[in-house]
Amino acid sequence: MTDDRESALRAAIERASPVELAQACHALRIGFRQVLGVPVPDDATARAHLTEVALDRLRACLPGLSDDACAQVVPIIEDRALPIDVTDYRARLAARRDQARAGALASAWASEPRNEELEDTLAADLSRAESYSVLADWLQQHGHPRGELIALHLQAERDPRVLDDADAHLERHRDALLGPLANHYLVHDGSGRLAFTWQRGFITEAIVSHDDAAHPDLDVTLSDLLALVLGHPSARYLRKLTIGLAAYPWEPLDESIRTLATHAPRHLVELVIGDDRARPCDISACVIGDLAPLWAALPGLRSLHVRGAGFELGTIEHAAIEQAVFSTGGLSASAARAIATARWPRLDRLDVWYGHPMYGAEASIEDVEALLARDDLPELVHLGIVDTAFSDAVGDRLARSPLASQVRELDLSLGTMTAAGADALAAAASNLRRVRVLDVSQNYLDGAAIEALRRAFPQVIADDQRELDDGNARYPAVGE
Repeated sequence: MTDDRESALRAAIERASPVELAQACHALRIGFRQVLGVPVPDDATARAHLTEVALDRLRACLPGLSDDACAQVVPIIEDRALPIDVTDYRARLAARRDQARAGALASAWASEPRNEELEDTLAADLSRAESYSVLADWLQQHGHPRGELIALHLQAERDPRVLDDADAHLERHRDALLGPLANHYLVHDGSGRLAFTWQRGFITEAIVSHDDAAHPDLDVTLSDLLALVLGHPSARYLRKLTIGLAAYPWEPLDESIRTLATHAPRHLVELVIGDDRARPCDISACVIGDLAPLWAALPGLRSLHVRGAGFELGTIEHAAIEQAVFSTGGLSASAARAIATARWPRLDRLDVWYGHPMYGAEASIEDVEALLARDDLPELVHLGIVDTAFSDAVGDRLARSPLASQVRELDLSLGTMTAAGADALAAAASNLRRVRVLDVSQNYLDGAAIEALRRAFPQVIADDQRELDDGNARYPAVGE
């Protein structure tokens, strides 16, 4: 019986298409009882031998596959972690995608008449409606639909009812105004959200995301899609960008970060990177990667929100950032040190979620003390030390720090603060005399502790306090 099964499966392996073969290799490796419609021998040695037969045949097939066939097979090999080196094939597919994208973008730029003088005037000050109006007139004279779109958007700023006309015009001229982006006008995350926000004839905000569960057949990588957006003429004045999930929630965004650094949009002022839809308890499912290449590449960036896990920051030196939020269930020690020592003199808002060691948090109260010791952040008025396992220790340290005299909004929410920490914070209120809003939501405070804080500070937000578990253990509110 075993011999019959082995012979039948060997024959099926010989007949299988490359995609079927890749799936069969995976099925054999993880112990499926039936593969390619054939029962698998129970004997472990026979199964192991058939697995190697299937892998060898797949290796032999790869060199002769077309690019289209490779595009189907290589992702399966990578996703299933089959022991086959596909580096060269991946590079070949990437080169093919790069060539196709470059051709599509070249056509998009070539189809639109250009007036560099008017464009330079506009780019010098994107707030001037007059510059858009002049460009709109010129484009209309040259027969391009962007001219009418700009004019309609300008009218809509005075009369919002005109927005319907602008949307209808955009829909009629989708090919000219979106070109290779036409198939990506909705975010690829199953939400139904529009991927692009338009103002004055151009895309000013873009959301780029790929949730594989919602769109398993999307034939473009997140990085490729991002490059397509950043290189498109309609996005030349992009102001806000959100980069969400890659193909899988656990796939790091490193490649997309490198793409953003390479094709850095000149006018970008706001960046959200990570899963912007996730509930706080799910944010760590999105693995970010190394953000260090962005500091030099985006000198005009003013607002940054990192929302995920597994990110590194390198050495932060940035003259323009005013707001920075790092939301995570577990902050690494190196990231905590990078934040504590960052050079961003215009920073006026900082929120840092530290997390719990169970979910990768490595930072300690000493890392927070290094941040609180700063005397070179003159604009900082909002400080969030959020989701910490050491909330009771923060208030006293802050009250003795150089930042005590300038902070006006203090966020200590989602943490582990008890009555002892609240009492220490209330006692230190005279040193925190400029704090007007204190947020201690989702800690472990009783009514008396909250009342003591309300006597000490003008406004206290203390919603959704939690209770100790049976073992009196305390945890930050956000874990994973």
